[in-house]
Amino acid sequence: MQTDALKKHIQEIYRDIASKLPGFRNRYTQRLFIAEIVKMLTNSAPQEKLLTVEGPTGTGKTLAYLLACIPTAMALNKKLVITTATVALQSQLMEKDIPLVNGSDLLNFKIALAKGRRRYLCPSLLEQQVESNTGQQDAFASSDYLNSLFNEMQTAFTQGEWSGDKDSWHFNLSDDIWLKVSNDRHGCLAAKCKHFRDCPYFISRQEIEEADVIIANHDLLLSDLSLGGGVLLPAPEETIYVIDEAHHLPEKTINHAGTWTSMNGTLSWLDRAAIQLKQIETSLAKLDVAKLMTATEKNIILLKSTTANLSNNLNQTAELNASQNEVTWRFPKGIIPENLKVQTHEMSNISTDLLRKFQKIKDTINRATNQNEITPNIAEALLPNLGNNIARLENVCELLSSFNKTDNPNEPPTARWITRTNNNEVSDFRLASSPTSATQYLKDHLWQSCFATIMTSATLVSLGSFGYFQRKAGLDAFEHTRYTQLASPFDFQHKATLWIPAMDSDPSDSDSHSREIIQKLPELLTPNEGTLVLFSSWRQMHEVAENLPDKWKQALLMQGDHSLGVILDKHKKGIENNESSVIFGLASFAEGIDLPGKLCTHVVIAKLPFAAPDSPVEATEREYIESQGQNHFREVVLPQTSIRLIQAVGRLIRNENDSGKVTILDRRLISKSYGKTLLQSLPAMRQVIE
Repeated sequence: MQTDALKKHIQEIYRDIASKLPGFRNRYTQRLFIAEIVKMLTNSAPQEKLLTVEGPTGTGKTLAYLLACIPTAMALNKKLVITTATVALQSQLMEKDIPLVNGSDLLNFKIALAKGRRRYLCPSLLEQQVESNTGQQDAFASSDYLNSLFNEMQTAFTQGEWSGDKDSWHFNLSDDIWLKVSNDRHGCLAAKCKHFRDCPYFISRQEIEEADVIIANHDLLLSDLSLGGGVLLPAPEETIYVIDEAHHLPEKTINHAGTWTSMNGTLSWLDRAAIQLKQIETSLAKLDVAKLMTATEKNIILLKSTTANLSNNLNQTAELNASQNEVTWRFPKGIIPENLKVQTHEMSNISTDLLRKFQKIKDTINRATNQNEITPNIAEALLPNLGNNIARLENVCELLSSFNKTDNPNEPPTARWITRTNNNEVSDFRLASSPTSATQYLKDHLWQSCFATIMTSATLVSLGSFGYFQRKAGLDAFEHTRYTQLASPFDFQHKATLWIPAMDSDPSDSDSHSREIIQKLPELLTPNEGTLVLFSSWRQMHEVAENLPDKWKQALLMQGDHSLGVILDKHKKGIENNESSVIFGLASFAEGIDLPGKLCTHVVIAKLPFAAPDSPVEATEREYIESQGQNHFREVVLPQTSIRLIQAVGRLIRNENDSGKVTILDRRLISKSYGKTLLQSLPAMRQVIE
């Protein structure tokens, strides 16, 4: 590949797009990002394949990585996979950002949107629902409603008015309903299904195969990596990844690798599995499966017995009976007590054996279908329920395997815990397991195997360095990783004011702090302006809302009362009508919400966004970090809080014309030694400290 020719080609595309876009701004930061990407991707050194770039709002990072990566990936004959944190951000890329690049006559590429199989309709299951004419009654939907809905779906799909993508249906479908007409890999006949050619999932798979650029999300990427890579997405070694909103990746990885199962839930689906097993045996009466079915039935009975015994033993455990309320028994350093390990080891062996039998039944059905010993219709009626049982059992096996695994003492441990819940005076026990760190997983599955990866986000630098993200993402072992922090294009010094008013209360005393916020907040709010108030606790948010003066209650839009879309729409209409509008929100409202101009001229932060220290994963992580002689607060809590505070403050200035004020009702920024460090990490706003 001729690097100079590629650079010239990218420059020509950049100028072409600039000439066609009204109001296009020629940004130095954008050009710098493009240059960094091309430099890294065309470098012949195989170890230099990871680039981390912080691009604050307004730097034009999305257009930059699209312009740099698409022509470079095509020149290198590699696939480009762009992942975002959510399905909504995927849609934004497809509908807003990609068309900008596709508008250039100098760049011709194929694009595909990748989602998990469960996001797509299974035409076979929908057909079964319609033909049965008896939708199962749901808690929130009558049978008549379901029948009408499924008929509407089938008409829209067969007439080409709906693609079969869940997200493109004209209203939100509940999971309970959607699961009836979507499938997983276990319940799918693939090419043997009569709907194979018009199956939305396999159509999307074909589009992915042919595409140069694939838009995915972090969850789908992690699912693909957990399957070995190259199953749901192109093979990692043939792929250039752009991981947008990369600050979410470590947490997403930990959540993806975590697993849990409940005792009562396991017993319930084992009862259903036994009934379904009889139905399978009847349908396969012509085949020689009697011995397999008998052995499977005995295995189900044995697993039910061991599960019930474990549940009874947990019911007698003192640690789980310390209160009548929900109780969590976390195992220090993730180490399971020996007596519990013996019980879960036995249960693990039985579960693994049952899983093998279920998979053998599935293989028998597939083989019989391929050899025309049973019809595809019979297989399609059997496989979805069998597939659900296999998926449930795989989860149980994974959880029990984790409970019986011994962690490497030189690596962060796995958190393990049991929670007792009470529902209608019936106790249940949830066994859970989760890694405390994403480092090893990302090292093994992504960083070492990818052709190249660009990680970018508006918030990757914490307390002045990339160190926190580097450790959380496992990049510290890759010394050739390149790090670049792009400068913000906004004039915070002249456009924004940070105000820390005098406060009598300490935020650690939530009651007195809430009382003072109730007293001060009405004085801080300005009529006929847009204000965003961010809280760290649901309880405090509701307490403040309940005690607002009536005139501000009428202007209030609170998280939980409406969907995010409805809140933003109502807020926008209120401001456009020159009315007062105040949004109350929690952590999720401190990131990703775009309220430019008059929609937000004041951000009020009730309390520094420290994470609640009660998670079993966080507690186990803290144990490990402190066992290594490090300070958990300094290494994890403080940099995490810094990023969250930067995100919250970032809701104020969204473009060059924005201006306003940030008020923080937490004097720990002044009174605590760490406060100065947090203040120095914020944008260079004019500061007013009472």
